[in-house]
Parts: sequence; C-alpha cells; structure tokens
Amino acid sequence: MTKSKSECFQVNEETKIVDAGVAATRLRDESAKLAATATCPSTNTAAVARGQAATRAAMVLSDLLDRSVATNRELAQAYDRARNAGQQCGREYDAMMPSG
Repeated sequence: MTKSKSECFQVNEETKIVDAGVAATRLRDESAKLAATATCPSTNTAAVARGQAATRAAMVLSDLLDRSVATNRELAQAYDRARNAGQQCGREYDAMMPSG
C-alpha cells in the first residue's frame, strides 16, 4: 500500500522530532560533563576562579537547554494539535461538499 503525501510528511516530522530529542539528550549530557570537569580542584587560585566561573556558565547553559527542550516539546504538541484540527476540518469540509 502506498503512503499518502500527508502520511509521508508525518513520518518525516516524527523522525525529525526523534532526532532532535536524541541531539538534545546528547547536548545535555555534554553540558553535564563540562560542569563536572569545570569543578576539578586546583591549587592555582586564578584557575579555581576560572573553574568556578566555567561551572556557573555550564550550569546556566544546561538550565537554558532544559528549558528550551521543554518549550520545544510544548510547541511540538501545540503544532500537532493544530495540524490534527486542520486535517479534521478538511475532512469535514470534504464530507459536506457534494461529490462530482
């Protein structure tokens, strides 16, 4: 059975969503690693200060990433609801139109 254009579009969008989720997870893991390595102790006070600043920056970036992921998920859900409503509206309109 051949997929319709909208089914192919939906599969493509779902693939993009999964890929984005994987990329976000990888980025979140990398930011956590950065925060962990930035907290390594040192006897050099300048290095300690830079490490603390880097730790704060990494934590801020990690927090921003988490917020961005949450917002993107909300936007994706809103997009899905709007797309589904539009498709339903189209089906209902087509059903009301006389055929032929």
